[in-house]
Amino acid sequence: MFTLPYRFLLKLSLPLLVLAILFATAPRANAHGDTAIGEYDLEFGWVNEPPIVGQSNAVVINLTHHGAAPESELDVSALKVAVAYGGQTSTLTLQPAHENSTGEFVAPLIPTLPGVYTIQLSGTFENSPVEVEFEPEEVQPAAVIQFPPVAASQPAAGLNWMDYAGLALGLVGAILGGLALGLQRKA
Repeated sequence: MFTLPYRFLLKLSLPLLVLAILFATAPRANAHGDTAIGEYDLEFGWVNEPPIVGQSNAVVINLTHHGAAPESELDVSALKVAVAYGGQTSTLTLQPAHENSTGEFVAPLIPTLPGVYTIQLSGTFENSPVEVEFEPEEVQPAAVIQFPPVAASQPAAGLNWMDYAGLALGLVGAILGGLALGLQRKA
């Protein structure tokens, strides 16, 4: 029967233990996040995922009272939403997501560059201070969902007048060069 030496098992188990701890404590990348504000649960993210450059989207804020939709419209006028990207910050306007929305709010925007945007929600809600910063799912270039690809979708055009002019000038140059070479040989 084959047995592994004790030292070999010890050497093998230490790196495995370190890897297990790293995986267990690594931060998770979530498209949506959540937190509590007083008696309310706050969930946030993008309305449309994946978010795409140049396409209308919005930061969505959902407020529930212990998991249930609020019975009446909530006042979020004291909340401020700001979006930051590449050292630039813009304040967005929170508005109800739809006509009869009691706890779902959106802040519309059109992301113009791919990458990670930082959303900051601050102010007060129901007499509770709010200071939340999150990074929703990364904004992707439009190419990730375009089909067929833009370059392939453009049909090959026929020759235009500039192409014909270039061909004619090239042909004239070749004829003149041939004539000059012939004259030089005769001389």
